[in-house]
Amino acid sequence: MFVRGLYKNHGENVVIDDARGVAADGARPAAHRLGLAKWLVSGQHPLTARACGQSIWQQCFGLGLVRTAEDFGVRGELPTHPELLDYLATELVDSSGI
Repeated sequence: MFVRGLYKNHGENVVIDDARGVAADGARPAAHRLGLAKWLVSGQHPLTARACGQSIWQQCFGLGLVRTAEDFGVRGELPTHPELLDYLATELVDSSGI
């Protein structure tokens, strides 16, 4: 795992096939690509809804809540209003019926 924003500095090792650490409830998605894909679009995975909320906000207002929309991962900037982004993501998940 790389330390945030420092691609040359390595952090702790990540074990392949162990996704318990990324799920909020400690649940483990199936250890194959289909299981990962289903988990990514489920309401249990926060990043997908946050990226959608970011995209909608950017389309409506011209500038996203995260300035680095092209790099929404660990190397990107933090959101200017993280609570708003969390609220948008929660509303997207709740209104989608997933």
